[in-house]
Order: sequence, then C-alpha cells, then structure tokens
Amino acid sequence: DLLKELFIEDIIPKGNLDDVKTDSKSKATSVWFTEPKFTLLYEKFINNLDVMLKDTITATKQKALVVVHELASARMAHRLRLLQMLVNKLGDPERRVASAALHRLRLLSRSHSELAESLVEETERYLHRVGLADRALQYGLCFLNHFVLSAKHATLAERLVRIYCAFFRAAAKRGEPSRRLLAALLCGLRRALPYAPRT
Repeated sequence: DLLKELFIEDIIPKGNLDDVKTDSKSKATSVWFTEPKFTLLYEKFINNLDVMLKDTITATKQKALVVVHELASARMAHRLRLLQMLVNKLGDPERRVASAALHRLRLLSRSHSELAESLVEETERYLHRVGLADRALQYGLCFLNHFVLSAKHATLAERLVRIYCAFFRAAAKRGEPSRRLLAALLCGLRRALPYAPRT
C-alpha cells in the first residue's frame, strides 16, 4: 500500500509520459525523468503485481487486483499493461477472483470512458485465446455487454457487433456453444445492434 500511494501521489507524473516535459514545475516529475531507478522501481512493482495475480492464495490475487485497478485509474504510465493484467484475470480458475476482475473492469470503464476502445480491444484478444473455459469466455462477454451505448457510440457498437459475430462463428466451429454463452452473445447483440447502423 505504501509503494502504491507513493507512485500514485508523489513519483509518477500524471498523463502520458511521452507528453510530459522535463521542465515541469512538479519536482516529482523531474525526479522521474532524471532518476531511471524510479522508472525501474515502478516497472518492478508492476512485475511483482503480475506475480501476485498468479498466486495460489485467493486473498493475494484479490489484493493485487485492487492495486492494479487503482494504478490504471490514476495515470497513463504502463496503463495498457495494467489493463491487460485486469482482463487476463477474467479467466482465473477461481470464481471469486474472476468476479473481482469483472467488477474492477466495470468500475474502470465507468470512471474512464476514454478507455472503452482499449478495454474492448484487450477483451477481444482475450476471447480469441485457445483453451479458455466456457466460464472464462462468459466473463469476457459479460464485461463487453456492460458498456452503456447510445447514438454517439456507433463506432464502438459496430465493433462490438463484429466481435460477437466473429466469436459466434469461432464457437460454432468448435462445437455447439453452451446456453450461457449463447445467452451472453444474444444479450450483447441486442444491446449493440440498435446503435450500429452500418453493421
């Protein structure tokens, strides 16, 4: 917790690191750029979180999920990797961990609508992995179904429809999809089709 707060509040500059100038008034920002060890420390911290997410103890994985979510919510530094780590846990074999990952992703998508495209892209990659159990696939679809769409989300809605159709074709090739997967697919299509006029 102490390291997390230190990174969020004091060390890592807010915003995309590529867009932050070294002459910033923030002393912490200058330290970040002049001291590579802080960059390495942050990367090591994320690597350790990734290891924790693979732990055998449920409480450890759940704690790591909370920290990853808070880091992803707070800033852009390595945000894409943090999103990938959250999405990956939708496939955790423990239902409580997968449900916690789904909850954290929903919170993130609500508070950071600008991440919608990135979250959908990462979830699409996740859904096309080989060997995922039906429950893991269902969690991925449930997350995609969570996005609130309107007329201004036509591009996102069209992408979702394409994802659902491609997933259905792939699932059909593997055999008859389960009722739960079909229900999740139909739910997603019903939500997205009204806002995807070109699909």
